[in-house]
Amino acid sequence: MLALAIVMLAAAVLLASLALWRNAPARRVADRQEVEALMYRYALGVDSLEREVLAGVFAPDAVAEYKAVEPSPFELDEHLEGFDNIFAWLESVLAERGDARPTHFITNPLIELDGDRARLQVYMHNRGMTGGGVYRIDAARTPDGWRIQKLHLDEQTFDPERQPVSSNVRRKSLPGGDGP
Repeated sequence: MLALAIVMLAAAVLLASLALWRNAPARRVADRQEVEALMYRYALGVDSLEREVLAGVFAPDAVAEYKAVEPSPFELDEHLEGFDNIFAWLESVLAERGDARPTHFITNPLIELDGDRARLQVYMHNRGMTGGGVYRIDAARTPDGWRIQKLHLDEQTFDPERQPVSSNVRRKSLPGGDGP
C-alpha cells in the first residue's frame, strides 16, 4: 500500500512538472510582454506625472539614477533611493518645465529574463526637448506584478550641428538644396 502511494505521488509530481514545462514558453512570452509594458507605463507616468501610475511601476525600495551625457545643457547627476524620493524629484524637475512636459518615445527593447528577474534596455527619445538616451532597467516579479528595482538613464541632447560625421562619408546633396 505504501509503495502504491509513493508511485502515485511520484506520478503526480511528474505530471505537474510536465505541465509547467509545457507552459514555460508561453510564460516567457507573457513575462517579456509584461516587462516591456513596464517601461511604457513608466514613460506614461513620467509624461503625465501620475503618482499612481508610477507607484505601479517602481518597487517601494527602487533606486533611480539619472545622468547627463555630453553634449547636454543639463547638470543631471541624480541617485535616488525609494519610490517616494524618486517621485518627489520627478515632480520638482517637471514642475520647473511648466507646460513643456516631456513626451517619451520608447524603442528597441532588449529584454533578458532570468526566472523572476529581468534586465531591460531601451532607447528613449523625448519630444519635449531635442534629447534622448538609454534606459537600463533591473526588474523583479513581485506579488503585485513586475516592478522596477533599479533604473539608470544616460540622457543627452541632440544638436544636429554637433553630430559627428565620419571623414569617410561625403554629405549627399539633396534636390533643391546644398545637402543636410
